[in-house]
Amino acid sequence: MSDSSYIQVQNLNRQYVQGEIVVHALRDVNIAFQRGEFAALVGPSGSGKSTLLNCMGALDKPTSGHVSIDGKDVTRLNGNQLSDFRLQNIGFVFQAYNLVPVLTAYENVEYILLLQGIAPAKRKERIARLASRMDMDDLMDRFPDQLSGGQQQRVAVARALIGEPEVVLADEPTANLDSHNAEKLIQLMQQMCQETSTTFIFSTHDARVMQSARRLIHLRDGQVENDENRT
Repeated sequence: MSDSSYIQVQNLNRQYVQGEIVVHALRDVNIAFQRGEFAALVGPSGSGKSTLLNCMGALDKPTSGHVSIDGKDVTRLNGNQLSDFRLQNIGFVFQAYNLVPVLTAYENVEYILLLQGIAPAKRKERIARLASRMDMDDLMDRFPDQLSGGQQQRVAVARALIGEPEVVLADEPTANLDSHNAEKLIQLMQQMCQETSTTFIFSTHDARVMQSARRLIHLRDGQVENDENRT
């Protein structure tokens, strides 16, 4: 594993107890990503895809092992350090959307920029540009409960992208999108990857995402079964 890798996952294990059973969600995972990769984690449900994403994004703490991003061991950061690192460097797309119900779509997206301290005019410009690229202009004044599942998904993706993160970790980002919007989203992410060298790592069952990925990492039973570079 090269020390020059942008993201390094080393000897990663994640166990948790479910009733009286110890579940080995990840087993000695070693994997590295270069800056600007467009990669997909694939495998059956329960293979460890979401757990690996959560550990890489420091949303979940591994039982043992390390995750380093740009030379920083995120598994050793404390709460405040982690929050600041995630805010400045990582965009997340969650399966459950995690939108704030009392905020409009616009405000949900803007919230990241507020936390980053971006000036009002710059916030407005960035949001308008991204909403236009994602065909979301007509959704921005609505609250989450006024949006369909697919529309909420698009807002969640916009929120992940708006802060211009170095890394985007996306858990099934196209799961609730129709073909048209899924294809537009994949194209947008590919463009961002090429324009800004943002690193995109997805977990997915979607053949469209798999076809667009330049690298497929197959997981089974918490282990890397196959690592297929398609560049």
